[in-house]
Amino acid sequence: YITTESGTGLVHTAPGHGQEDFVTGKKFGLPAFSPVDDAGRFTEEVGERFAGKSVLSDGNEECVQALTEAGALLLEEAYSHKYPYDWRTKKPTIFRATDQWFASVDAFRDRAFEAIDSIQWVPAVGKVRISSMVSGRSDWCISRQRTWGLPIPVFFRKSTGEAVMTAETIGHVQKVFREEGSDVWWSAPIEKLLPPSMREEAEDLERGRDTMDVWFDSGSSWAGVLDERGDELRGAPADMYLEGSDQHRGWFQSSVLTRVAASEETQSESESERSKSGSVPLPCSTVVTHGFVLDERGTKMSKSVGNVVDPLEVIEGSDKAAGGGGAVETGKKKGKGKGGKGKGGGGALGFPGYGADVLRLWVASVDFSGDVLIGKALIQQVFENYRRIRNTCRFLTGNLFDFDPSKDAVAYEELPNVDRWALGMLSETVRSVERSFEELNFKAGMAEVTRLLSSVLSSFYLDTAKDRLYVQSRGDPRRRACQTVLFAYAQAVVRLLAPVLPFLAEE
Repeated sequence: YITTESGTGLVHTAPGHGQEDFVTGKKFGLPAFSPVDDAGRFTEEVGERFAGKSVLSDGNEECVQALTEAGALLLEEAYSHKYPYDWRTKKPTIFRATDQWFASVDAFRDRAFEAIDSIQWVPAVGKVRISSMVSGRSDWCISRQRTWGLPIPVFFRKSTGEAVMTAETIGHVQKVFREEGSDVWWSAPIEKLLPPSMREEAEDLERGRDTMDVWFDSGSSWAGVLDERGDELRGAPADMYLEGSDQHRGWFQSSVLTRVAASEETQSESESERSKSGSVPLPCSTVVTHGFVLDERGTKMSKSVGNVVDPLEVIEGSDKAAGGGGAVETGKKKGKGKGGKGKGGGGALGFPGYGADVLRLWVASVDFSGDVLIGKALIQQVFENYRRIRNTCRFLTGNLFDFDPSKDAVAYEELPNVDRWALGMLSETVRSVERSFEELNFKAGMAEVTRLLSSVLSSFYLDTAKDRLYVQSRGDPRRRACQTVLFAYAQAVVRLLAPVLPFLAEE
């Protein structure tokens, strides 16, 4: 648009064909003239010569011809310039000012901020992002001109163009939708969609063709998931919403706005009564935002580029893997801890089949709040870590074959100092991991588990314990003291690993 830094400052303004132009026209009282129909053709408003011609092809050529005939065309030449194209169809777009349905946010904006403050945002920066978006939000356009979606249940009088939407009409349409689905709006005779008291007016009424903005639709999911499932859940927030970082503008925001706007409290109480109640309706208690998965070079995945990583291929293996897709030994249970035999297809990179636990460990090893990388080399690194974890667990269980905790356990007071130290490190790690998991910081939690198993156990304690385990007699108190510590570790570690590595924990 016009700026003081670029261009001549002289530009045509068409309030009916562009958002900036529309705002300028509204400011200076210019009409939003938009003589283009739904098919991109000129309407009768511009005269018979142009009516029915495509704006982007023969209509454009006809305009040039008319200017030439009138002696009003100074120059015509082709030049390259930026123009908006639809990302899906790859075709040029036409902007038009059309009649739409709007929901005013001003009436409940403050209440929405209360809801945002009451929700836990993970990571915390999500609260800042959504707050700034709601703060600068204008009226919400909730209608779309699509051939699919949930229809807006409005009727129009043919004689006057007046919109007809009442509690009675909405209630009847709701009943019909519940019985037959929303597609009935397009297929049923209009008499069926009208309440009995209005069916005599059917000749003068036509159904609306607009559909709901998909964000208004999906943003109301709290009503279908919770309010429709009995009194126990009605009005209660969902425990958690989980989506990508782009949803602060989409689903997260629409969920907060629809929940607050539709709440009985907002509709029935005065401002003073609401401020006294101290409660605000929430769609959920916690919002967790994740980034996007990129390839190991940090590039967006694309089928055409061939850099897509198929999760099933990581788990089960692929014929593209070296050696024809042999499975990697990760456990004893096929399809669970152990990788598959390689079924081919899927992604284009080729993996030997690491099993589900390795893929889960990768997820728990990255910072999900930002974009994350995945590829053969990265998964191989995770697998090496998984193998170290598994080998340590095997050492623990392998040295407890003759240990009965009910008979052989040694009291804490009788343990040597090194054993007490090891138990102290275990207790400290358990508290730290539990805290990290509660905060959904799986990366930090698994890092603590790995540190415990590698630095405390493998690198020090187990190395010093081998003499007691292998040299001392079975019932020697020093051996039993060591086994007491190993048993405590096995009991704790299996529980710490279970949320992330369930198959290894089960094994």
